[in-house]
Amino acid sequence: NYSLVRIGASNNVTIKDCTFAGENDALVAIKSYTGGDRNLQVIGCTVNAGMHSLLQVPNVEEGLKVEGCEVYSKNGINLNSTLSLAMDACTFDVRGYAVRVGVNASVETKAKTFTISNSNLKSACAESDDAVIVIRDNAKHATLNLTNTTLEGTRDILGATSQTIINRK
Repeated sequence: NYSLVRIGASNNVTIKDCTFAGENDALVAIKSYTGGDRNLQVIGCTVNAGMHSLLQVPNVEEGLKVEGCEVYSKNGINLNSTLSLAMDACTFDVRGYAVRVGVNASVETKAKTFTISNSNLKSACAESDDAVIVIRDNAKHATLNLTNTTLEGTRDILGATSQTIINRK
């Protein structure tokens, strides 16, 4: 994947009121290549159709906030080993996953909490491993809090197990 904004091992970064556009399914709006980021905020950004996603990070160690974003690309956000997310007032209308957490082939029992509020997440679930929210192996012990949030797709959540706590309010 290619990125328009590249970050890595950064602290206290806010990306605000940006519109990202491109005609390349491998083009990511914001990507961290190294991980170890802290206090990353993505606020009021729009990603137009034709791109891969809004955000791809190996891990944000603390303080990931996504607020007021509109995403119309192939995918939404991929958080890999990020421990927490605070998402509010977002609209995602994507072909693949809207939110994907965890990595495959890795088991981790660290507490993870993903909170999505006041949002509308829609996926066409275009591929067999897609859902609106995808929970991969090392996030199966996560807590997913959905408050005043609509999930629309053939599968709303894929990968949850008996260890995954899902709170819908």
